[in-house]
Amino acid sequence: MTGQSKRRHNQGLCSAGVLYLYKTNKSMADFLTGDHLNHEIVKIISDPIDGIVLASPYMKFHDRIKRELTKLSDNPKIEIKVIIGKSDGNFKSSIDKDSLEFVMNLPNVQLYHENRLHAKFYGNGFDFILSSMNLYDFSQNTNIEFGVKLAAGTILDNRFEKEAFKFIQEVISQAELIYENVPVFEKKLLGLSKEYLGFKNFLNKVDRKKRGIQEVIEDIKLKEGTKMGFCIRTGEPISFNLKMPLSEKAYKTWSYFKDENFQEKYCHVTGEPSDGKTSFAKPVLHKNWNKAKQLSK
Repeated sequence: MTGQSKRRHNQGLCSAGVLYLYKTNKSMADFLTGDHLNHEIVKIISDPIDGIVLASPYMKFHDRIKRELTKLSDNPKIEIKVIIGKSDGNFKSSIDKDSLEFVMNLPNVQLYHENRLHAKFYGNGFDFILSSMNLYDFSQNTNIEFGVKLAAGTILDNRFEKEAFKFIQEVISQAELIYENVPVFEKKLLGLSKEYLGFKNFLNKVDRKKRGIQEVIEDIKLKEGTKMGFCIRTGEPISFNLKMPLSEKAYKTWSYFKDENFQEKYCHVTGEPSDGKTSFAKPVLHKNWNKAKQLSK
């Protein structure tokens, strides 16, 4: 244990009798302030497992946040979910114009708006931070802010972590998806490898500007000789399979809880919004079951 760690350990109990939990050699809870908080949020973004979630009522990205998100663009398999809120219905007042344009050019991004959102959550599938701080450069540079960082294997035995992730998933499921880019791949070497072709703008409620690949994704799927469906969580094109209506990435997230009745966003057959009426157990909207039967033949 270093000198600094010893001091932290010895100072674990403050004069008011409140126990603070500091990180030792094992993963524990970290109480973060100032530059340390900023640094840890950057680490959340820079080292994801297969995706990140950034939830903050107001956003204006600091340059260091943009740098890390730009690095993620080099790996389009990393899914980025951005949730903004607290704007009285005008989501553009929740995110700075330059930051919005930046987000809209990431290859694998979903931008949500939840007007009731006041919480701040930053997670990457392993570590997450609950904080008072908006992802806003003024907050990061000026305000007195704090946060708590936890990871898998904490002394809380994952209960707190699971509850936090489940809660943020519920927030996302209730939020309005206003923008989405989907990466496009083409299989090579008999499916043993995939070549990234670029991204396709799948949903755009922000403006009319077209971004990314404009070719129809179905053409790529038809070359593979597969029947095409849609991921019930992300809406991206996938192979039609009623027993597996999720993309690989979405399945990894779903398998964390394996709730077959968790309300999803899209119909597996048509890709149209389902307003929570689809799930892993029932991936097709009732009106589309005849189409599902035809595809199943």
